[in-house]
Amino acid sequence: MRLPASDAPVSASLPGVTETTPRAEAAPATQDHTVHPDLQRWVSKRMGATVTEVASSHVPMLSQPDIVIDVIRKAAAAVQKS
Repeated sequence: MRLPASDAPVSASLPGVTETTPRAEAAPATQDHTVHPDLQRWVSKRMGATVTEVASSHVPMLSQPDIVIDVIRKAAAAVQKS
């Protein structure tokens, strides 16, 4: 199965998402051996995310919880402002 790539704005393809919806936050794990860090960076860039790289394996929420919670707090603050 082939999925076509699209550069259309997210709001054009998802109901309930508008141009004022806050941008995404991402925390790529730089030592991940499950999902290559370069792929994580590429996906983060493609979705326009604010990136906070984490020196961690595949589960940064276990090895670097303080960094992950900071990323979550930033995302929550962005939603509250909108």
